Amino acid sequence: MFMDDEELPVSFGRLYVIIKEATRKSEADKAMLTPSQIKDETEKAIQRRPKHMRISSLFLDALREFMDKLAKKVERLVFKVEGDFAEESFLRNFDFLTKNQLDKFIELVWKTYEKAMI
Repeated sequence: MFMDDEELPVSFGRLYVIIKEATRKSEADKAMLTPSQIKDETEKAIQRRPKHMRISSLFLDALREFMDKLAKKVERLVFKVEGDFAEESFLRNFDFLTKNQLDKFIELVWKTYEKAMI
């Protein structure tokens, strides 16, 4: 039903890694987004997408799917873990997503999509 990352004009995984690597230390003290916030902020970003760009619904569905998988991973690893796994060291090492990182990621998605469509 959805396109594989290889079939997309944008590799969400690659762009996500770029943002995470670029902001790893500077975002360490920021609040982490919850799974529901990740989904909500993704929908807001899709609604605010650049209006001059013709972005296919398949592409937007693939972006939603990617972010949904990310939200589920965050929920599984951080918010529903009990016992020793929830130690501070585990949470500190988890590659969490902040609002600023999400905004930068989405901005990079639109820019990369626009370049790919030219």
